[in-house]
Amino acid sequence: MYGPYDEYDGESSRIADKIEQDMSKEEIADIIAKEFTRSFNCDYTREECMDPAGEIHDYLVSQV
Repeated sequence: MYGPYDEYDGESSRIADKIEQDMSKEEIADIIAKEFTRSFNCDYTREECMDPAGEIHDYLVSQV
């Protein structure tokens, strides 16, 4: 069974609103970790969020 297609739109929007073009992977990972910790009431670390942060960072760098 699947959740609604927009289930994580709130979290995604809040993360996207805080990310800036010149941020490092680590800074992006911190933003993701803070949002996930807040949203899911579970402690997320920078290290746990480095993979998605790296993908976001690489995408932003490719857009320059």
